[in-house]
Amino acid sequence: MVRLGSHTMTNVNQLYDALVSAPGVIQAFHVAGADDFYLHVAVENAEALRDFVLQHVTSHRVVRQTETHLVFEVRGGAGVLAT
Repeated sequence: MVRLGSHTMTNVNQLYDALVSAPGVIQAFHVAGADDFYLHVAVENAEALRDFVLQHVTSHRVVRQTETHLVFEVRGGAGVLAT
């Protein structure tokens, strides 16, 4: 999770471009609500995750806060609701 300290169009677009081009990023989501971006990244271990955040996320002056979550397992769901 990434929260910005300044929400200008320029800041959002520049950070978005930088995040999607960072090594290890699988997907980047620009979201509404308290958070501004969610990143889906693949790294070797917890230390590599820390390094990724420090080198590629918090290094940007507009980033106010980050929060990380580790995924232990992923299962597919039933899919889209029938209409």
